[in-house]
Amino acid sequence: DFGDQTPAVIARARQAASIVAEKAGLSAEGLEAVSHLLSDEAGDAGVIRLFNAIGELAGEDSLVGRGMGAPLGQTPADARAELQKMMAPGGDWYEASSTGNLAKLKELKPRFDQLSKLAAR
Repeated sequence: DFGDQTPAVIARARQAASIVAEKAGLSAEGLEAVSHLLSDEAGDAGVIRLFNAIGELAGEDSLVGRGMGAPLGQTPADARAELQKMMAPGGDWYEASSTGNLAKLKELKPRFDQLSKLAAR
């Protein structure tokens, strides 16, 4: 169905499925069952299309703002780099911490926690 784009489409669909499954509280077995539907050999084209569309939306806008996890394609190394930037002098976290800006820290905390979780992978 996807021609030479099949590997990229399936990879994006799997990333999206992983984020949505985590948010939904699916077990590893549940995610494995969904992943089976996203395989090149036995996959369901409709399910692949659905999760690929979610992945495309996330790529444009990231699902972070909707509480759904890291932007698709962000790696643990990317997360560590962003954390370092936030905590370095001049970074948002550093500045809020050093000035005691609790409102700003509260605003930054969800992103900080998200990055920390991804960085630990």
